[in-house]
Amino acid sequence: MYFRGAVPSQIAAKFDVEYSTVKRFLDRHAEEITKLNAEATAQLDALVIADKVERISALNEIWLKHRELVQTRAADKRYKEPGYSTGLMTHSLKAVGSGPFAEIVDEYKYDAAVVSAITDIQRKAAEELGQLPKSEQTINVGVFVRQVAGYEGEIG
Repeated sequence: MYFRGAVPSQIAAKFDVEYSTVKRFLDRHAEEITKLNAEATAQLDALVIADKVERISALNEIWLKHRELVQTRAADKRYKEPGYSTGLMTHSLKAVGSGPFAEIVDEYKYDAAVVSAITDIQRKAAEELGQLPKSEQTINVGVFVRQVAGYEGEIG
């Protein structure tokens, strides 16, 4: 019987044995216990990732962090660059020129990586939930429209 989080003294008290007996057992079997714990953890991880709800939850957590990043940028009122208030732009400082003529300028860029990550997360979630149209369904819609309309030729 395993007691999660129990220390040797608690185990000794539970089974009415000496603390030193439990300690010697743990020391003697430490390698086996470590291996069993690693195997159990791996099996649990495999079960968690195999669970659709857990995968959707993980995608949602990542999506929320991206959304927070965009919202934080949008709330940053230091920069008046057009479009910066969308939260979809980055700001950095860039050195232009060299020597005594060098100057530091603000550089604003559209953050395509964040937008791509957000849309990828949304696509993965929709795919996981079976909400993406399948190509066969798209083709069948055209056939269905022709049949309902009574049209025999090509459309388009």
